[in-house]
Amino acid sequence: MAELQTKEAIMERIAALQHDLDTLVMSAEKEYRTRFEVSDLKYTLLKMEINELRQTVEQTVGVQKEQARMHERVPETRSEREAQRRQRQRRINEIQKQIEHLKFKLQTEVYTTQKEMELIDKIKQLNCKIEEIEGEDPAYAYYRKNSW
Repeated sequence: MAELQTKEAIMERIAALQHDLDTLVMSAEKEYRTRFEVSDLKYTLLKMEINELRQTVEQTVGVQKEQARMHERVPETRSEREAQRRQRQRRINEIQKQIEHLKFKLQTEVYTTQKEMELIDKIKQLNCKIEEIEGEDPAYAYYRKNSW
């Protein structure tokens, strides 16, 4: 009988330990699932962000390619080329008038140092714009590329 009580006590102890073990395993599995879901959510969000960035890059590249194609397009007729040349020359003339006006203002009016620097920067920007417009001319681009 004592042996039976000891055996029952051991069996109860084993059942209690098994219950504790099952509880720990279930708790660990629940925590693992929670961490996995969080990681899966983070992964999904990062994947979406990567896809958005890729689309942005592809759009930017597409726009740049389209701009390059537009610049590479050669006018088909002589009159088209001449019209484009006249249009470029008009834009250059307008910008040169702006530059002359700003230079005149610099020479004839009194400005603070800061304002003078702003006007000088504006003149530099306009000169750069003239160079850009001249760079659109295929003949000018050929000259620049093949000059010493």
